[in-house]
Amino acid sequence: MLNYRKWCLKHQLYTNPLNDLGNYTIADHDVLHLPTMTVAAGEPPKYHTLFNQLKQEYATARFLYYEGTQPHKQHYADQDVKLVDTLEYAEYSIHMEKVKIAFRLIYSLFDKIGYLLNDYL
Repeated sequence: MLNYRKWCLKHQLYTNPLNDLGNYTIADHDVLHLPTMTVAAGEPPKYHTLFNQLKQEYATARFLYYEGTQPHKQHYADQDVKLVDTLEYAEYSIHMEKVKIAFRLIYSLFDKIGYLLNDYL
């Protein structure tokens, strides 16, 4: 876990404005929040709810990417997966799938950010 936190800090991947100052441990948390917003009585806090979802999905994608790109041995989930050798030399593993999932998740966040901004503005 400590290596993951150091990696995020090194690559400035925390949602923290202090990332821009450098690799300081004060910036190793996801602290970015929306400002206080007033909503009509009986209305849910939809902007904060969506922002919470965005942050959680970003943190999940960040971790999946980290796990997928670290040096590793064959994962136990890949041991009984029989694949046909098609001589295309593609790499198949749970680690590669984690990286692909991370990219898909990050890409999907752009649509959600667009929705949030469109609705708010």
